[in-house]
Amino acid sequence: MNSDAIFRPRRLGHANLFVSDLDRSMAFYTSVVGLEEVYRRPAVKAGFLSNGNTHHDIGMVEVSSPLCRTKAPGLYHLAFEMENELELVEGYRRAVARRKSFARTVDHDITYSIYDSDPEGHMLEYYADSTKDWRTKRSGIVTKPTPPWTPGEHPPSAERNYHVDPDIRRVKDAVFHPRRITHAVLVTADYAAELDYYTTVTGP
Repeated sequence: MNSDAIFRPRRLGHANLFVSDLDRSMAFYTSVVGLEEVYRRPAVKAGFLSNGNTHHDIGMVEVSSPLCRTKAPGLYHLAFEMENELELVEGYRRAVARRKSFARTVDHDITYSIYDSDPEGHMLEYYADSTKDWRTKRSGIVTKPTPPWTPGEHPPSAERNYHVDPDIRRVKDAVFHPRRITHAVLVTADYAAELDYYTTVTGP
């Protein structure tokens, strides 16, 4: 880990995809990939799946959603999990000190999130869990809005809200039974610029 980086996440938490047919994709990631459906947000045509490792290992948004500007399937964003809210806020403050700005900061009810883009335009989320009880707070059909969040508006918590030893669930008849998302591969036109970003901002 680069100790001079803006953010220093503990792991890649999830990937979020744009898909042409939400119902078909949710069925595929359940019956083939082996993740359980956790919740949906009909207002933005989104669905989220998990095996218990975290609140969602895969999220997906239908291309007809107002969130999808390209109206084409593909990567929406990658999300990096921070140790706690304090680490997330400290990263934000380091960024501001270096005159860096972000697309948005959001309170997702179960996480606090900061959204950025790498030099190629891939969207990235840096987040910290705000509760361990995500299955109760976000399940089924979710209609609660996601308001803006102001990093450091209140004293940030140093508590680790992720589960150190999560209860991994298995979809019994699924083809695969994954443990967790481990990596992503990006196609880039400017390898040097991407490498610099992920070294100095993300910090692996």
